[in-house]
Order: sequence, then structure tokens, then C-alpha cells
Amino acid sequence: MNTIRQSITIGVRGIQHLIHHPISMVFTLFNPLVWFFIYGQLFKGVAQMPGFPTDNYSLFVLPGVLGIAVLSVTLFNANNVVFDRTNGYFAKLLSFPIPRMAIAMGYAFDTMIQMLIILTLLFIIGLPFTGGLAAGWLGGVLVYVLSIMFGFSMTCLGLSMSLLSATAWEFFGMVNFIELPMLFMSGALFPQNYMPKWLYIVSQINPLSHYVNAVRTLYIKGLDWIVIGTSAGILLIFNIALFLLVNSIYRKVVAV
Repeated sequence: MNTIRQSITIGVRGIQHLIHHPISMVFTLFNPLVWFFIYGQLFKGVAQMPGFPTDNYSLFVLPGVLGIAVLSVTLFNANNVVFDRTNGYFAKLLSFPIPRMAIAMGYAFDTMIQMLIILTLLFIIGLPFTGGLAAGWLGGVLVYVLSIMFGFSMTCLGLSMSLLSATAWEFFGMVNFIELPMLFMSGALFPQNYMPKWLYIVSQINPLSHYVNAVRTLYIKGLDWIVIGTSAGILLIFNIALFLLVNSIYRKVVAV
């Protein structure tokens, strides 16, 4: 309990910064809204193509936009670690008599809270354009559960990259190297069955694809437990693998 309390205390620092500088939340929200409104209008005619899962492209693309938002917030927010290592704050945290794991959990707590705020805002904004979820209120709960699972794995990935980066430039280079391929090699913007065969195969090992597929099913079809359970299981595997990765890197960094 003491470790959890201390990690929340560390995480609250980032949330307080968000409260005092809410403009940063506006900029964070801007990019997903561009994808939803601009991209959604430009390609709304795609929904009339044969085999498209719905005739409402906004309904189709919103789960993809939610996935893009979760991916962006969790990866880019890890840059706080790079800044804190550069300005000496991270070293000060290490000098305090607190568990080392509480520090990492604090950064993760801050990221997850910001991710949930952005997710909720997009969820509300999208309601008039989608008519809600076919899965009802339980589907809404499952969207949050899936988002937390996907967000946690990407938070672990972001923290791993931040711990390996000596400068912000290195970190942003890593993020851009990973984020854009993940976006375009997923079903976030177009159905996966429209992809070339090789790209479809690659998309099956992309956690964003499985998150989007599950959330899109909740929006369009309803409670398809086979799709949801399969996606949740795959996301759980990514959670475990990426947690072990960041834990290994973090232990080496704090031991130096």
C-alpha cells in the first residue's frame, strides 16, 4: 500500500501540471479530432464500397481514432521521463527513501489518467456521430477495460524507449519510428480485409489492430465475446511481454 500511495503522489505531479496548463490537453486532443472530422469527411464515401462493415464511416473510424489517441498519449507522455532525467529530477527521486518501483508506477499512473481523460472526451464527442454502441452500456465499460489494457502495454513501451533515450530527440525519433507504422499497419482507418496479404499478416501482430477490432465490434455488432475475448487475450500477452521489458530496462537504469 505504501508503494501505491507513493506512486500516486509522484503521478499527481504530472496531473497538477495538466491542471495548471490545460492548453496541453487541447493540443493532445486536437490530433485525434483532425483524424475524426477531417479524415472522416474526406473518406466517408469509402463506406459505400462493397463489403464495408457499415455505411457510416464515422462509426467505423471512431474506434480507430480512440486507438490512435491511446497510442499517442501513452507513447509521447513518456517523454516526461527524458526531461526529468535531463533536469535532474529523476536522480532526486532515486535519492529519496522510496521503493524504486514506485517511481516507475508514478509515471505510468500519470500517463494512464491523462489517457482516460482524452478517451472520455473523444467518447462523448463521438456520440452524436455514431449513435452510441451497439453493445450498450456494458460495451462502454468494455471499451474502457480494453483501453486500459492497450494503454498499459503502450505505456510500458513508451517508458522503455524513454529510459533508453539520452535526449528528447532520440526519444521522439523512436516514437515516430514505431507510431506511424503501427497506425498504418492496423485496421484503424480501413478494414483489414482491404489490405494486401503481406500487410494483413503484419497487422495481426500489431496490438493496435486487436484493440481497434474489439472496440469496433462493440460499436457496430455488439457483444461478440469471441472477438472481444481473443483481442483481450492478445492484449494481455503484450501487457506481460512489455511489462517484463520495461522492468528489465528500468532495473538496469536505476542500478547505474
